[in-house]
Amino acid sequence: IEQSVGGRGDSRAFGVRPVNKRACSAFLLYRFAIILACVVGPGGGSPMSKISRRFAFKIAGGALATASLSGFPSCAKDRHNITTSGIGLSCSDRAFEQLVVSIIDAPKDKVVAVVADRLRQGRTLDEMFSAVFHAAVRAEKRFGLDGYPHTMLVVHSARQTTKWLSESTKLFPLFCSLDPLKNEQSFVSPRSSMRPLRESALPDGAEDAKKQFDDAMSSWEPERADPAIVGLFRAGKRNAVLEPLYRYATRKHTGIGHFPILVSQATQSLSAFGWNCAEPVLRQIGPALAFPPRENDIEIFEANERLIADQKLILGEGKIDDNATIELLAMARQGE
Repeated sequence: IEQSVGGRGDSRAFGVRPVNKRACSAFLLYRFAIILACVVGPGGGSPMSKISRRFAFKIAGGALATASLSGFPSCAKDRHNITTSGIGLSCSDRAFEQLVVSIIDAPKDKVVAVVADRLRQGRTLDEMFSAVFHAAVRAEKRFGLDGYPHTMLVVHSARQTTKWLSESTKLFPLFCSLDPLKNEQSFVSPRSSMRPLRESALPDGAEDAKKQFDDAMSSWEPERADPAIVGLFRAGKRNAVLEPLYRYATRKHTGIGHFPILVSQATQSLSAFGWNCAEPVLRQIGPALAFPPRENDIEIFEANERLIADQKLILGEGKIDDNATIELLAMARQGE
């Protein structure tokens, strides 16, 4: 942050205290330990690690304590009357488009100054996160073809982090999310990596859109999935796209779960920022899910489909039984 706004003096002028490197390191260690605790499972049962979940949480606790003693990098919010929540600016407004473009066009060493200036002018923290998120959507490579959408996911995680921070530290995750955005922009065209939508290829109505999307998924054709997911959204909005996206997100095991994470975090971000500008986000997700898998990458999904069909497991049928949850938890704890 200090480098981005031109040195310690400028960073204070924007209401941002100089970054405490010890606190930053402790905070990153805390995040790593929490992830590790989720990965290793109870008793260290994961093949990735021999340590226990309890030990991982001890690391997290120690790191968080260190960060607290060190003092997180913080923003003097009250000096500039910054509002940390609420979205009064719709992503379909012209002013929002100008906000997104200002972030995209800002050089890497000036982008923090640009964001800080918009906050001083009255934009809320959530509005700025929304703008950075949509800038990240445009800056992403077509990750179904070229990689994974880490920048989009960073913005989502950064916003989630603010929920547990004090008022004086809520701007830190926002500023931190700008660096990966600018790094991603160095790989793509200045304004957007997304191709223009082929309006002539849009399906005709909800049924045609669903069929076209399912066909694109079945035949692993990203280019067909692009207009299909847009048509599906235009026909039925949010509810029309959630079920197919979540279903197909679980097909491939490439990238240790990146696709379910992608769909989950992208749709959560849209729920927070508004679904009226969902099409660019969906156009990143749909083709990615249709990109051909690696060898043996969908065997588990196909086996589960056969299992469900053989067992005739249909949600909504059968008796309501509270004991079923208790039995399921007991089986999980016994490792069955």
